[in-house]
Amino acid sequence: MSLNASTVVDIVQIVSPTFIGILFTWGFFGILSIQVYQYFQSYPDDKPALKALVGGIYILEASQMCMLSQTAWKLFVSGFGDLEKFNEIGTTWLSVCCIGGLTGFVVQWFYAYRLFVLTRNRIISGCIVLVCISLLASIHAMITSSSDFAHFTGRSHRYRHQFTPCQVIYKTPG
Repeated sequence: MSLNASTVVDIVQIVSPTFIGILFTWGFFGILSIQVYQYFQSYPDDKPALKALVGGIYILEASQMCMLSQTAWKLFVSGFGDLEKFNEIGTTWLSVCCIGGLTGFVVQWFYAYRLFVLTRNRIISGCIVLVCISLLASIHAMITSSSDFAHFTGRSHRYRHQFTPCQVIYKTPG
């Protein structure tokens, strides 16, 4: 197959956002690693539960980076030149939807708790908790709708643009 100018442009438009996103994610993970190290060095007398929370979030993020690296390897090394690899879901649903959403939920919940401890304002903390619960519900909706869609149709994530956020929330069971 010969590559013409329009094919090269299409490949660049498909590959570039994924590649840049992976680079940024690795950079942010490096920043997170430094912050976690400094936390454990600077606050050795913190409560064990708080240290476990920080360590648990870091382990979740590290596992997300392992899954992202596996996906990057599959896209850019073992599947080099095969654009159909970009249509496979792989572990992306677990790393982005589940782990990213769970991490965001825990961090925002802790933020609401700390805000309540400092201000004793139940209204602001309650609003943040409601946002956390809605985040958890939307994560559940994304996982349910994407797994149902992929299971029943055999199609990959390239067809996700057919679902609007309202349809995803509407499909939430319960």
